[in-house]
Amino acid sequence: MIKKIEGRLQELIVTKDGRLVTLTAFLFARHLDWFSQIKQLQFVQKEKGKLLLKIVPNDKSSLNVKRIANNLIGPVQSQIDIHVVFVNEISTTSLGKYKFLVQKLPIDFGAKRE
Repeated sequence: MIKKIEGRLQELIVTKDGRLVTLTAFLFARHLDWFSQIKQLQFVQKEKGKLLLKIVPNDKSSLNVKRIANNLIGPVQSQIDIHVVFVNEISTTSLGKYKFLVQKLPIDFGAKRE
């Protein structure tokens, strides 16, 4: 008998109230016009309801940090605080893969998902 199935738990964002939001719903399932202005991005979560967004921009002067943060939190409103930083590069894993979300929190699979 299968007791537990886990898959891609590292691609879930934890809101302030403990809800889980998939990275797809948060980012990829939406039209974000500033995507064309960036080379790479990566989210890092170390605390519930807080995200660090690392961006490798095409041109820093054309990006508005406040607009990016407000645009992203639309679906979860006051449940996520985003801090945006510009970086020169984003590291890959030991296998050379690029992660969109570096999740440092333990994920409770039984938590409510959105």
